[in-house]
Amino acid sequence: MTLVRTLIAVALVATSAFAQEPPMKSSSRTKPPTVAPVVVGLVRYEQDVAFPGYLFARSTKSGELFFVTQVFPQRLVAGREDGQVFFASMTHDAANERLTIVDEQKRTHQVSVREKERGSQWPAQVELVSAEPLKVRLTIPNPGKQVLELDEPSVCSDGELSNSVFSVTAGGVEVPYRGEMAKRAPPDSFIKVKPGKTFSVVVDLSKSFTVPRQGTLVIHYETTNHFSKDDVRLVSNELVVERK
Repeated sequence: MTLVRTLIAVALVATSAFAQEPPMKSSSRTKPPTVAPVVVGLVRYEQDVAFPGYLFARSTKSGELFFVTQVFPQRLVAGREDGQVFFASMTHDAANERLTIVDEQKRTHQVSVREKERGSQWPAQVELVSAEPLKVRLTIPNPGKQVLELDEPSVCSDGELSNSVFSVTAGGVEVPYRGEMAKRAPPDSFIKVKPGKTFSVVVDLSKSFTVPRQGTLVIHYETTNHFSKDDVRLVSNELVVERK
């Protein structure tokens, strides 16, 4: 799998331990709508209900994963299992070389399928571990058929932040990042995540963000998987935490 470069464009117009199962859990809500894949040439575009809001592009011949991209972010409230939003329909506009995706909230999203070089966005999940001190669990799956190589500092493999890879807002106001901003050279090794497995780590945000003891926090993880052959953008859901 070559995730460093792909000949398929994705442009949006309109987010340690290894486990066997994908991290994005289905809630107790009703079953998501069944949305048929769309085939364009040798590429099959589809939703995977284990990763709501993301679009997967795979080879129609081998099933190889060409890229993943986040069509719309998920905003999940800590302590609740509902809130996930799935595709409701997906159609191909051949004349304009784009996919039209309508989600369950009736919002319309346009995704280009023009052939240009572009990176890929990769699904990540952020879940609350504790509100005080503020700790979250970061989980990154590998739904592809090849080993995924993750840059250790980019995924906070030791549970600490060495760069600004998380954002936090409190009451709608951005909380300044006060952690380390390390200058880096290419690493000697990477975390290798086998197909069908996940990487997971608990990250302590309290050391890098000074947040109020009360109010609504919104936490988001997003960064480039630096130096890896899998040159993807790691993008998570938005996690809402109510501190009372």
